[in-house]
Amino acid sequence: MLFATGLVFVVWRSAIDGSFHYDDFANVVRDPVTLHPERIVHRLLHGIRPLTRLSYAWDYARGGMEARPFLVTNLLLHLATVAGVALLAGFWAAALFGLQPAAIEVVAYVSGRSTGLMAALTVWGLVAHTRSRTALSFALFAAACAAKEVALVFPLWLLLWDRYRNEERPMVAPVLGLGLWAAICTTALFASTHLRDLLTYSFGQRSAIQALVDNARALPQVLAAWGNPERLSIVQPFDASSSPLPGLFLWLSLLSCAVLTHRRFPSAAFAAGWVAAVLLPYYSIVVRNEPVTAKPLYLAWLGPATWIGTALTGNGARFRTAMLRACVTAILVFWGFEIRRQVHRWSDELTLWEHATQRAPESFVAWNNYGRALLGTSRGTEARGAFTRALSLEPESFSVRQNLEMAQLLSKGETW
Repeated sequence: MLFATGLVFVVWRSAIDGSFHYDDFANVVRDPVTLHPERIVHRLLHGIRPLTRLSYAWDYARGGMEARPFLVTNLLLHLATVAGVALLAGFWAAALFGLQPAAIEVVAYVSGRSTGLMAALTVWGLVAHTRSRTALSFALFAAACAAKEVALVFPLWLLLWDRYRNEERPMVAPVLGLGLWAAICTTALFASTHLRDLLTYSFGQRSAIQALVDNARALPQVLAAWGNPERLSIVQPFDASSSPLPGLFLWLSLLSCAVLTHRRFPSAAFAAGWVAAVLLPYYSIVVRNEPVTAKPLYLAWLGPATWIGTALTGNGARFRTAMLRACVTAILVFWGFEIRRQVHRWSDELTLWEHATQRAPESFVAWNNYGRALLGTSRGTEARGAFTRALSLEPESFSVRQNLEMAQLLSKGETW
């Protein structure tokens, strides 16, 4: 466990030197709870994710409104999750989980806190469950729901773990108890006026079937980020006209693998079932403003990581196991360099948004933020060009018009 967490720390260490980006300003910097944690009582009745908001307030109390203390907490949560994975499935699974470049939005992006906190609590809830610490598992599960509402499906994850990873019979009573607790937490969450407003807005935009089709369109691109880290970006393109059939085929493949191979290949079945169960709250019938994002991949990667880790620690032929370990070691080295490159990109706002315009050239958000990053530099012409491009993509955006007018005023006489 210590070796795995130490290795992950060395690779991700520079992530704490980043800054606030995009959603951070609304979610953290301008959130009243960050500055005044006593307002969390109001948030419990009218908001969501109170534990995540309290963690932001704690970071502010420690280091003020600077990104570093917030990113330190993100990194510590990632290390805690890696340590939990090591206890659950061993070194190789922990190393594979901790060094997946798709974790960049959870570790190097302050707004990824809800996913990182929920994942850490979930993994340690699993650890408590495997050690028959039922009360502790309940408490961690409830805390995970307070960090991010998708943890309400934790009983399903627990069933998968017991079905495929435990050698003993599934512990039915704890799972049923957690299911009851999930119902209680769901009722509490739906009592939140903010959550009800979000769901009303979501289903008011598109029907459940339309949302399912759009999410099926996004799923292949989301999963592709595991194999191609260059696809990772703060803003991702989404083609709403593409066919949903590849995504539906992926869903069918995951479910088929989880059901049909559980006797002969239990580790592979667990990996497929886990990915499907974790992505289900994200890519089902709820409309997503950003269909393509790497955050849902964070906890989902636990399934494939434990599958590969099991293969590397199995009782197969020594030569084959040695070859597999050599290949995985090479992948981990490549990922380590890729993570350093990704972290460097996220530490510089200009580089981050320039890459976003390359990945999503039809996104007015990418061009608008790229223009804002250019303001104050000697590249005034490029800033005006970025805002002009953003305005052509979103002509009704008042903020883009304001930014373009500001760039034109600042560039008079090219006095930058």
